[in-house]
Amino acid sequence: MRHAYPYELETGEDGRLFVTFPDVLRAGAEGATEPEAVAAAAQSLAMALERLAQAGRPLPAPSPPRPGQRTVAVEAPST
Repeated sequence: MRHAYPYELETGEDGRLFVTFPDVLRAGAEGATEPEAVAAAAQSLAMALERLAQAGRPLPAPSPPRPGQRTVAVEAPST
């Protein structure tokens, strides 16, 4: 099953973009462009969810995105 997690995008002082997930605090990444940062963050999100599943912990449900907020869709690992 695929889940779409909303993300926050921030620009650092050096111009690099940081993507974080309010629902999965241990996932996130950075990049020079938004597509690069989002792609890296999607991998980080998938790995974080996989670690939670392997540890037998419940997966956080994605919160509803705010109007205009973008999401990253990932395949939820089997629990």
